[in-house]
Amino acid sequence: MTQRYLLTGAQGFIGRHMVSHLLCHSPQSTVLGVGRSPQQDSFFNHSLSCGDRRVPASLPEYLRTALGPGYRYVSMDIASADFAVAVRDFRPTKVIHLAAALRGVPDELIYQNNVRSTAALLRAIGQCDVEMLLFASSGGVYGKQNHFPIEETAVVLPLDSYSRSKLACEELVRQFAFQSGVPT
Repeated sequence: MTQRYLLTGAQGFIGRHMVSHLLCHSPQSTVLGVGRSPQQDSFFNHSLSCGDRRVPASLPEYLRTALGPGYRYVSMDIASADFAVAVRDFRPTKVIHLAAALRGVPDELIYQNNVRSTAALLRAIGQCDVEMLLFASSGGVYGKQNHFPIEETAVVLPLDSYSRSKLACEELVRQFAFQSGVPT
């Protein structure tokens, strides 16, 4: 069976590698990449420090050539009605949620964007026959710990807005999994 992967955050570092991996290891699959950024095929969306200046982070050649007919990227807000329509039309079988507002933007925007977009994604895929949901959280939800390696059963002590937003998203995903029966 051909898999239809919906991948949020597809223009990010992990997202680009995930798209490449999916297309390489499952070439008959279809991947719909979604993100806020416009499609950029030569550079990552982040820049790098080079001394006292910022320079674009070049996309490695193996990521540039990995895209093919099974991949389509759409720039849109995950919380928009257009996204819900795109998800319904695409009918994903597997969902990989990597999109997130990162540290460096105002705290209230991090929390609002991450939690709002995750809730909107879960509403949109709730209408589909999704077989699996992969949600990328953050080790930051555990905060400062005294014992290593950190066990997933450790008490969570998020120290910043980004980590608190990821913890709130984890709870939304947990509730979705319980109510829908979709493995997460």
